[in-house]
Amino acid sequence: MRHAGAEQVRGWDAADGGPTRAARAELERLGVRITLGGDGRSLLDAEPPPRCLVKSPGIPLQAPLIAEAIGRIAVIDELELGWRLDDRPLVAITGTNGKSTVAELVRELLAAAGMRPAIAGNTLSGSPLSALPRDAADVVVCETSSFQLEGCPALRPQAAVLTNLTDDHSWHHLTPERYAAAKRRLFLEDDGGVTPLAVIGVDQDFGAALADEVRARGGRVLRVGGADGDYRVLSCELGWSGTRVAAATPDGEVRLSVASHGAHMARNALDALALADGLGLQREVALAAIAATPPVPGRFERVDDGGPFAVVVDFAHNTDGMRQSLATARALCDRGGRVIAVASAPWTYTKGQLERMGREVGAGADAVIVTSDRWSADEPLQPAPAFVGGVRAAAGAEPLIEADRPAAIAAGVAAAGPGDVVMVLCRGAREVAFSPRGERIRLDDRECARSALAAL
Repeated sequence: MRHAGAEQVRGWDAADGGPTRAARAELERLGVRITLGGDGRSLLDAEPPPRCLVKSPGIPLQAPLIAEAIGRIAVIDELELGWRLDDRPLVAITGTNGKSTVAELVRELLAAAGMRPAIAGNTLSGSPLSALPRDAADVVVCETSSFQLEGCPALRPQAAVLTNLTDDHSWHHLTPERYAAAKRRLFLEDDGGVTPLAVIGVDQDFGAALADEVRARGGRVLRVGGADGDYRVLSCELGWSGTRVAAATPDGEVRLSVASHGAHMARNALDALALADGLGLQREVALAAIAATPPVPGRFERVDDGGPFAVVVDFAHNTDGMRQSLATARALCDRGGRVIAVASAPWTYTKGQLERMGREVGAGADAVIVTSDRWSADEPLQPAPAFVGGVRAAAGAEPLIEADRPAAIAAGVAAAGPGDVVMVLCRGAREVAFSPRGERIRLDDRECARSALAAL
């Protein structure tokens, strides 16, 4: 919170542990006044009175401090702050799944066209937009979450992509309608404004309706997917070296090579190609850039060394992501091979979502090892019962439960035979976890899998 006259900045965090205290000490050296613990509402009555609250994307609007501040002072997200302070062209990517892959593809496309792009936003491969150095890029590719968009009343990119909208994040937004409204905000302003160029996935009703509304307001729309999209996947050929795609475009059929794996990755490539066409980039340059873009770390990343069975780490952590990831593994199995899933699900999801994720895993794999993944230090050590129940119901058998994640990964690797694919789901390239005592520790599924392979 900042007071315009006194130039005073205050900060608050509910946590009061070692890492937070270290961050407080660093910020206080810069003149920021920090409060730790409690609900933070006392800051609203501080002197001088605050004029604006900038929230971290992970804090929901219904948190006590945010809820009380709304209506009293301006409340914006860090992304909105970063955009207001930055005059570089912004290309925003949003959607339930596929944001990181599309963002990487778009960065490579823009670089191949002679620009200096950088990825920022809600991403593991860049910085928050407000922290992106001025000399780092001349155009920003922003991976944009609904957690951020709910606090962005004025954000308007030069171009935006919606990959999809599926069942996710209702635990944060409370209702599917609020989740959809946050995504819609990237394309349409309440005052009638519209994003000039929109690439929108139209497989779901929400995307199709949004495309129509953007076009009605005067925005240029390129529709991807659906029965009558401008860009549609006609066929996919999957292999461990990548994915070959035949696609329909407004300029006729085109063939793409994609280094990533799966039909959903082909769709991501079409999103990027549509954006390139919309921006007027040369088609040959765009196709070459897409083919040269390496897979995003932790997104269907093969971590074995080409032995008799494959071991793959994937960030799939929601219903649709798990379905697509396991379907890709099934397509890549050698004849007679099995899909062995080492799977977890975040406790933050609703009971219904956890059950649906479990059913996808139970139906998509031949053998399942259920493990844990705590996204916060106060979550239980054991897997969520609803997720376990979903696996059991779909598989028709009791899954093996191993709460210790490295041990679960080792068990999955040890159970594999020639032609099998071991899928380690949910964490991807994340490297930080919590110990049983709630301490932050290093935990990387890829390292765990390689250690298990070495032990064989």
